[in-house]
Amino acid sequence: MKTLIIYASKYGATAEIAKRIGDKINGSSLYDIKGGNCPPLDGFDNIIIGSPLYVGNVRKEIKEFIAKNESILKGKKFALFLSGCEPNKGAEYFKNNFPEGVLQAAKAAVFVGGLYDPKKSGFLDKLLLKIAAKKSDYFENIDGSKIDKLVEAMGS
Repeated sequence: MKTLIIYASKYGATAEIAKRIGDKINGSSLYDIKGGNCPPLDGFDNIIIGSPLYVGNVRKEIKEFIAKNESILKGKKFALFLSGCEPNKGAEYFKNNFPEGVLQAAKAAVFVGGLYDPKKSGFLDKLLLKIAAKKSDYFENIDGSKIDKLVEAMGS
Protein backbone atom coordinates (compact mmCIF):
# COMPACT_ATOMS: atom_id res chain seq x y z
CA MET A 1 0.00 0.00 0.00
CA LYS A 2 1.32 3.41 -0.97
CA THR A 3 1.17 6.15 1.64
CA LEU A 4 1.47 9.88 1.04
CA ILE A 5 2.44 12.04 4.02
CA ILE A 6 1.49 15.65 3.35
CA TYR A 7 2.68 18.29 5.77
CA ALA A 8 3.30 21.99 6.21
CA SER A 9 6.18 23.16 8.35
CA LYS A 10 7.41 26.63 9.20
CA TYR A 11 10.58 25.92 11.16
CA GLY A 12 11.06 22.20 10.55
CA ALA A 13 9.38 20.51 13.52
CA THR A 14 6.44 19.14 11.54
CA ALA A 15 8.80 18.08 8.75
CA GLU A 16 10.81 16.12 11.34
CA ILE A 17 7.65 14.44 12.64
CA ALA A 18 6.51 13.61 9.09
CA LYS A 19 9.93 12.03 8.47
CA ARG A 20 9.67 9.96 11.66
CA ILE A 21 6.23 8.74 10.56
CA GLY A 22 7.57 7.98 7.09
CA ASP A 23 10.45 5.98 8.56
CA LYS A 24 7.87 3.62 10.09
CA ILE A 25 5.83 3.09 6.90
CA ASN A 26 7.44 1.19 4.04
CA GLY A 27 7.01 2.84 0.68
CA SER A 28 5.78 6.16 2.04
CA SER A 29 6.34 9.44 0.24
CA LEU A 30 6.75 12.79 1.99
CA TYR A 31 5.38 15.97 0.49
CA ASP A 32 5.81 19.51 1.81
CA ILE A 33 2.60 21.23 0.70
CA LYS A 34 4.37 24.59 0.62
CA GLY A 35 6.36 23.23 -2.34
CA GLY A 36 3.53 23.68 -4.81
CA ASN A 37 1.38 21.12 -6.58
CA CYS A 38 0.59 17.98 -4.62
CA PRO A 39 0.94 14.60 -6.35
CA PRO A 40 -2.39 13.14 -7.53
CA LEU A 41 -4.10 11.49 -4.57
CA ASP A 42 -5.46 8.65 -6.69
CA GLY A 43 -1.94 7.18 -6.79
CA PHE A 44 -2.01 6.54 -3.02
CA ASP A 45 -3.99 4.16 -0.81
CA ASN A 46 -3.29 5.98 2.47
CA ILE A 47 -2.88 9.68 3.18
CA ILE A 48 -1.52 11.27 6.34
CA ILE A 49 -1.81 15.04 6.76
CA GLY A 50 0.11 17.05 9.33
CA SER A 51 0.33 20.65 10.43
CA PRO A 52 1.94 22.70 13.14
CA LEU A 53 -0.19 24.97 15.27
CA TYR A 54 0.34 28.70 15.48
CA VAL A 55 -1.79 30.45 18.06
CA GLY A 56 -4.14 27.45 17.95
CA ASN A 57 -4.51 27.36 14.17
CA VAL A 58 -3.26 24.91 11.55
CA ARG A 59 -1.39 26.19 8.51
CA LYS A 60 -3.53 27.85 5.85
CA GLU A 61 -2.15 25.49 3.17
CA ILE A 62 -3.44 22.46 5.08
CA LYS A 63 -6.90 23.94 5.59
CA GLU A 64 -7.12 24.79 1.90
CA PHE A 65 -5.90 21.35 0.85
CA ILE A 66 -8.47 19.59 3.01
CA ALA A 67 -11.30 21.84 1.84
CA LYS A 68 -10.36 21.22 -1.80
CA ASN A 69 -9.93 17.44 -1.38
CA GLU A 70 -12.46 16.56 1.34
CA SER A 71 -14.54 14.21 -0.81
CA ILE A 72 -11.43 12.40 -2.11
CA LEU A 73 -10.06 12.04 1.42
CA LYS A 74 -13.31 10.57 2.71
CA GLY A 75 -12.99 7.86 0.05
CA LYS A 76 -9.52 6.89 1.25
CA LYS A 77 -7.86 5.73 4.42
CA PHE A 78 -6.45 8.91 5.98
CA ALA A 79 -5.22 10.32 9.26
CA LEU A 80 -4.36 13.72 10.70
CA PHE A 81 -1.59 14.83 13.02
CA LEU A 82 -0.82 18.12 14.71
CA SER A 83 2.42 19.32 16.20
CA GLY A 84 2.85 21.94 18.88
CA CYS A 85 3.78 22.51 22.48
CA GLU A 86 0.39 22.12 24.20
CA PRO A 87 -0.65 18.46 23.84
CA ASN A 88 -3.31 18.73 26.55
CA LYS A 89 -5.38 20.88 24.16
CA GLY A 90 -5.17 18.45 21.22
CA ALA A 91 -8.88 17.57 21.07
CA GLU A 92 -9.80 21.26 21.15
CA TYR A 93 -7.36 22.09 18.34
CA PHE A 94 -8.72 19.33 16.10
CA LYS A 95 -12.32 20.41 16.74
CA ASN A 96 -11.54 24.07 16.03
CA ASN A 97 -9.53 23.47 12.85
CA PHE A 98 -11.17 20.64 10.93
CA PRO A 99 -14.70 20.02 9.68
CA GLU A 100 -16.60 17.48 11.80
CA GLY A 101 -17.07 15.18 8.80
CA VAL A 102 -13.33 15.08 8.18
CA LEU A 103 -12.61 14.22 11.81
CA GLN A 104 -15.24 11.47 11.78
CA ALA A 105 -13.83 9.95 8.57
CA ALA A 106 -10.20 10.04 9.72
CA LYS A 107 -8.72 6.77 10.99
CA ALA A 108 -6.79 8.81 13.55
CA ALA A 109 -6.38 12.40 14.66
CA VAL A 110 -3.29 12.57 16.85
CA PHE A 111 -1.47 15.41 18.58
CA VAL A 112 2.14 14.21 18.58
CA GLY A 113 3.86 17.04 20.43
CA GLY A 114 6.56 19.14 18.89
CA LEU A 115 9.89 20.81 19.19
CA TYR A 116 11.01 24.37 19.42
CA ASP A 117 14.39 25.76 18.46
CA PRO A 118 14.62 29.48 19.20
CA LYS A 119 17.56 29.75 16.78
CA LYS A 120 15.12 29.06 13.91
CA SER A 121 12.38 31.42 15.09
CA GLY A 122 11.78 35.05 14.31
CA PHE A 123 11.32 37.69 16.97
CA LEU A 124 7.51 37.68 16.89
CA ASP A 125 7.28 33.89 17.08
CA LYS A 126 9.69 33.85 20.02
CA LEU A 127 7.59 36.45 21.81
CA LEU A 128 4.29 34.63 21.13
CA LEU A 129 5.67 31.30 22.35
CA LYS A 130 7.09 32.90 25.46
CA ILE A 131 3.74 34.52 26.30
CA ALA A 132 1.38 31.72 25.23
CA ALA A 133 3.31 28.59 26.18
CA LYS A 134 5.82 29.98 28.67
CA LYS A 135 8.66 28.53 26.56
CA SER A 136 11.81 30.34 25.53
CA ASP A 137 14.49 27.62 25.40
CA TYR A 138 14.94 24.66 23.07
CA PHE A 139 12.59 21.81 23.89
CA GLU A 140 11.31 18.63 22.30
CA ASN A 141 8.20 16.81 23.40
CA ILE A 142 7.54 14.63 20.34
CA ASP A 143 5.74 11.55 21.66
CA GLY A 144 6.94 8.44 19.84
CA SER A 145 4.03 6.43 21.23
CA LYS A 146 1.59 8.85 19.55
CA ILE A 147 3.42 8.41 16.25
CA ASP A 148 3.14 4.64 16.73
CA LYS A 149 -0.60 5.03 17.41
CA LEU A 150 -1.07 6.93 14.17
CA VAL A 151 0.95 4.39 12.15
CA GLU A 152 -0.98 1.51 13.75
CA ALA A 153 -4.33 3.16 12.94
CA MET A 154 -3.26 3.32 9.31
CA GLY A 155 -2.53 -0.40 9.36
CA SER A 156 1.14 -0.04 8.52
